[in-house]
Amino acid sequence: MSSYTVRINGESKEMLERLSSMLKLSQTKTIQKFLEEAYRKMILEQANLAYARINADDDARREQEQERNLWDRTIMDGLK
Repeated sequence: MSSYTVRINGESKEMLERLSSMLKLSQTKTIQKFLEEAYRKMILEQANLAYARINADDDARREQEQERNLWDRTIMDGLK
């Protein structure tokens, strides 16, 4: 696995040390954990915004419901 150097300020370094200690993880693993969590949160927020936009638009919502109904019918087509 490749490694890289990232510069952070003193306050962030102290916070990283505290978090790592609290989680009983290395600083590298702590950074990985929080980056993964932030990434997943961002993806979910973007998905929620996309659904909110669809639901705010009557035509788009109807189109999505129609497509969902078509896919729901495939469950009963007997194919595996």
